Amino acid sequence: MIFLIFATLCSASIALVFKFSEGRKLNRYAVTSVNYLAAILVSLIMIYAENISFSTWRAGLAVGVPAGVCFFLAFVYYQLSVRDSGAGLAGMFGKLGILMPMILSLILWKEYPTVIQSVGILLAICAILVVSLKGNVRQGTFHAALLLLFLFGG
Repeated sequence: MIFLIFATLCSASIALVFKFSEGRKLNRYAVTSVNYLAAILVSLIMIYAENISFSTWRAGLAVGVPAGVCFFLAFVYYQLSVRDSGAGLAGMFGKLGILMPMILSLILWKEYPTVIQSVGILLAICAILVVSLKGNVRQGTFHAALLLLFLFGG
């Protein structure tokens, strides 16, 4: 249970760190890069400590590099979204990114949701579209950073 609490606190604190860094006009790429440099360092320590084979390491890179690029872009768009739309909306779009793997499992493995799950999915997609329109829906000003956060975060 303690790990769940720590994971929740860390996840929620990311938006606050981004809000702080945007308020101080810090370089968003530097802030995001420090996160990834720390992850690389921890990964190298784990590889060394566990004596992981080269083939396992290579397979991890094949999956990890594209995923890392998506995560890096998601963090950049998270920062932009926090600056433009606030921490609440950015956090919501980041969490709604869970719809992306769900949609892929629907397409690739034909895992069809129940009626209630389908209604929930449609409501989430409608919420994404409605909230990403800035101000008045009739104006049609679209928040691209929120949509890109949703896509890359998922």
